[in-house]
Amino acid sequence: MEVKNSFQRIDDKYAAGTSLIMNRNIAYVQAPIGDFLSRIWNLYGKPTEISYEGFGYTFKDVKTGLIFTVYSAGSGPAYGGDDSNKDKLLPIITRFDNMLTVTDNADCEITVENDFGTMKTGSKNGVPYDKMISE
Repeated sequence: MEVKNSFQRIDDKYAAGTSLIMNRNIAYVQAPIGDFLSRIWNLYGKPTEISYEGFGYTFKDVKTGLIFTVYSAGSGPAYGGDDSNKDKLLPIITRFDNMLTVTDNADCEITVENDFGTMKTGSKNGVPYDKMISE
């Protein structure tokens, strides 16, 4: 398993100019956003950025210094980065994604607005959820 310390969480200002590199394969279809969020939260804490339709984190691969983003937006859980580094970022992002896959869900919750209203997403007692609370 990839060690958490291989990826350093950095200020979200370094996410500027990044774009979609790959989507996360949905492992928990009942609550894909809550599942994604709670695994990241378990390792790195709450997101500093909660935006319309989701949240985001920014990381640097310690070995290469390359920056990538881990986020959920209208298209669901995803990873981003500088498109000119896509070939170098894909194996880094894959290592990060594999690390998340074997990480437990932490109890957590955020509230986000989206086109359908207000959603609470997170995990309670290890069970992820994505619940619309208003429309």
